[in-house]
Amino acid sequence: KPRQQALCEAMERLAVNHIEPIEKAEKIKEMQSEWKSFGGASDQKLWLRFKAAADAAYEPCKAFFDEQGQLKRNNVSKREQIISQVEEFILNNDWENANWKATEKINKQARAEWKDAYPVDFKANKPLQNKFNDLVKQFDEKLDQERTKNLNLKQSIVDQAKELITHDELEQAINQAKSLQQQWQKVGITPHKHERAL
Repeated sequence: KPRQQALCEAMERLAVNHIEPIEKAEKIKEMQSEWKSFGGASDQKLWLRFKAAADAAYEPCKAFFDEQGQLKRNNVSKREQIISQVEEFILNNDWENANWKATEKINKQARAEWKDAYPVDFKANKPLQNKFNDLVKQFDEKLDQERTKNLNLKQSIVDQAKELITHDELEQAINQAKSLQQQWQKVGITPHKHERAL
């Protein structure tokens, strides 16, 4: 009984303490388990006092968990929206004449927005995560094809530039080098690592 009395007092203190909701909920649970380990209270009044204190302590936690739940649901909706936007973009983008810089930006942005839409309910998110991974993979493949194509173009420009070193006509070599520089500028996106090496 003295321990139950002490638990009541501890729970009442917890009710007025401002601590993190998750930590508070943990402490409430621990005290409730301890109370149960005594086989309940023969003293009904003491039990009601403990229960009232526990309910009061849990009130801010409940609001927090409700808010978290709402946040998780909102983020699932956001992620569903991101999926449909990415899906639509992949379907409707004119890949033959794509603006590759803008496409790269959209890819980055989709990933960033996906990351920001957190926390989410794990179970609700699992199929969404799989779908998003598939879409990002398709998206990356298209970007990688374009980057590889452009890398080959730049490599051929480098090869042509090397040949100019041994060119007899200096004036002609200089003009051709200028022309190669212009071609280089016009080549689109490439993998950044290889770009520097070239």
